[in-house]
Amino acid sequence: MQTLVLDNGSFAIKCGYAEDPASLRTIPNSVMRTKRSKRMYIGDLIDATTDLSGLYYRSPFERGYLVHWDVELAVWDRVISGDVLACTPSETNLVLTEPVNNLHQIQRSLDEIVFEEYQFASLVRAPASRFSMLTASDLIYNGKLLPQCVLVVDVGHAFTHIVPYCNQRQIIQGIRRVDVGGRLLTNYLKETVSFRYWDMMDETFIMNIVKEKCCFVSQDFKRDIEATRGCIGRRKGNSSLGLEYVLPDFTTNNKHGFVLDDQSDISDSQLLPLCNERFAIPEALFYPMDVGIEQAGIHQAVEQAINACPLEMHRLLFANIIVTGGSANMPGLSERLQSEIQKLTAYKARVFMSSDPMFQAWQGACKAAAEGVGDWRLTKGQYEEMGAERAILHYITFSNIVGNKRYFLISACKDGKPILRDGSTGDWLGTFVGHKGAVWSAMLSSDTLRAVTASADYTVKVWNAITGQELVSLMHDNIVKSADFAGSNELVATGGQDKSVRIFDVNRPDKPTIVASHTAPVRSVKWTQHRNMIISADNSRHINIIDVRAPSVAHTLETPENIASISLTADGKTLACAAGKRVLAWDIDSFKLVKDFNVDYEVSVAAINPTRTRMVVGGKSDLLIRCCNFDTGKQIDAHKGHHGSVHDACFSPDGQVYATGSEDGTVRLWQANPGSEY
Repeated sequence: MQTLVLDNGSFAIKCGYAEDPASLRTIPNSVMRTKRSKRMYIGDLIDATTDLSGLYYRSPFERGYLVHWDVELAVWDRVISGDVLACTPSETNLVLTEPVNNLHQIQRSLDEIVFEEYQFASLVRAPASRFSMLTASDLIYNGKLLPQCVLVVDVGHAFTHIVPYCNQRQIIQGIRRVDVGGRLLTNYLKETVSFRYWDMMDETFIMNIVKEKCCFVSQDFKRDIEATRGCIGRRKGNSSLGLEYVLPDFTTNNKHGFVLDDQSDISDSQLLPLCNERFAIPEALFYPMDVGIEQAGIHQAVEQAINACPLEMHRLLFANIIVTGGSANMPGLSERLQSEIQKLTAYKARVFMSSDPMFQAWQGACKAAAEGVGDWRLTKGQYEEMGAERAILHYITFSNIVGNKRYFLISACKDGKPILRDGSTGDWLGTFVGHKGAVWSAMLSSDTLRAVTASADYTVKVWNAITGQELVSLMHDNIVKSADFAGSNELVATGGQDKSVRIFDVNRPDKPTIVASHTAPVRSVKWTQHRNMIISADNSRHINIIDVRAPSVAHTLETPENIASISLTADGKTLACAAGKRVLAWDIDSFKLVKDFNVDYEVSVAAINPTRTRMVVGGKSDLLIRCCNFDTGKQIDAHKGHHGSVHDACFSPDGQVYATGSEDGTVRLWQANPGSEY
């Protein structure tokens, strides 16, 4: 089955079959209307007209994100048509690029259109920087070795993204964005020449071509600006940097214009003189303040990105910087960037760029397709089973502290692959592979040697947390929403859609004991070492406290509104519950309600720190993470970092960190006491 690679840029689509590099095409990613004839042109059909003056653009992208699907579908229809690639989607695998930190709702719409509108056989989507990173071996080591750490500088049409990678994994905390890209540079050039020479404000298409043909990055801006003082093209100032661009007349073969040379016939031609504009415009990449953007330049953003990564990576990241993106194709960019970065660090800085960085992501995607994309791929069958929610993260939890003050973090997600991470840094340690459906919860045993996961595939699996090996699979008759170890590594408590709480002995998995029944599906099951109890909560308003020794329900708690989530403090002595617009807390010894806070927003999750002085509260719709005083309920601080609803939150066992998991598919670690040593 053939693989179609679509580098879906906001300015142009680079498309072709991975098996046939000669099939590569570049298609404008927009619908254009001519000013005089009012005709509409989709993508590359604009090449059929000479009426390129004052083109009106309609792009599917706004501020770098895909939002106008009517435009994008028209362009994609053109791409797969018989006139371009002649693609049959049902017989084709699709590899597609997306923006860094793409919004979940956009990802969901993209999945739905790929599988429901076009019926592609499978989909792999990742940021363009992810695919560009795969070409680092060719740029740095002539294809012999992929560097362990790579920093990708993606100079795109809307933004410039700086993304660090280690062992092919994106380092979230190191990602930086500079709001300068090809579109801003084109507009800056339009405004400059319109003020100085000709009115070109309506000629975006022409001025973009002028920028690509004439602009370069100066290696010494002060020297060049002095050398071009008083220069106007080639006619005045006698500077070697001055030139004149012959603007198109739209009536002859001169559709795009050209740079004037000594042999050119310039009779009846309109000339656009260019001198310091050629290098002053790209200078905005290094000094965004020149165009009113209060951000660091790309060289400073690179330094910030690397400094946000672990110290042991710094030397490798500075030495392995690759520049990619359609707007990076300006002479002198890589040399200037290396020079500016070297001034900021004692490490040796090396910057690499291919001969045509515009196609680097496409080439990396082809390489990924050839080598096998494995876990990246979502097949149509998997989509039909799981729907468009494959990236929603449901559950996170920290382990106890083990050896040398270390602890771990485990997360569950609808992609069916729970992940184990280092609890203090978030570094990936391993993935548990074996479930055939969404995983709704994941827990580690008290000694962190085992993990247990509950899934929509009607199973609960117990794993060796060190090797990732599946030890036993506990079968159920319905979807299992939650599971936890019940006092030892041999006992597992489960709950789910069948409204029952069961205890399994992993040595006799076919003989579970039903210890409680709810009137609604069970949302969460937790074991507390304090008093050896299981706490189960359903989707309505009931929480059961189960004595493991009996086993039977010892007490039932009722909430004023339907339960969104429950959590326990590290010592298991206090239970927190999010229900509607209420945050409640009970003392497990007395089952007494000790706190009841009313808030003015829907609460999705609440967690209390080990010392019971602070709590973290997540909102369902406003995406804020609020840190509150546990005694008074007063908000101390609020953070916004997720792009979707927060589904879970928990504190580390030492209380120094808390983690949040969101609908956007990410886990974020937050310092509980900002400013303190950690």
